[in-house]
Amino acid sequence: MSSALHEQPRQDSLSLPTIAQNLLSSIELLAKVSRLLADQAIASFKINIKQALSRHPILLTALNPIIEVALEHTDLPRSQLETLPDPERLTVGGV
Repeated sequence: MSSALHEQPRQDSLSLPTIAQNLLSSIELLAKVSRLLADQAIASFKINIKQALSRHPILLTALNPIIEVALEHTDLPRSQLETLPDPERLTVGGV
């Protein structure tokens, strides 16, 4: 029994270089795949903010009651009131 206890640390120390080599190989492979993903997939993404925002009805749905109240209390036409919540103008400025 005592000889088995003495051999366990020796076996661990012999397998550590193999574990380290496998870990480094895995990290290197992950780095290469990450670069390929960034260069060949993510770099070609095209973001169309205007299309995404125009297809998202929550903005006008949330503001519809406010537009109705503004129609009753102001002389502004509906077309002008509906252009006021333009997300680009609201975030860039110029309102």
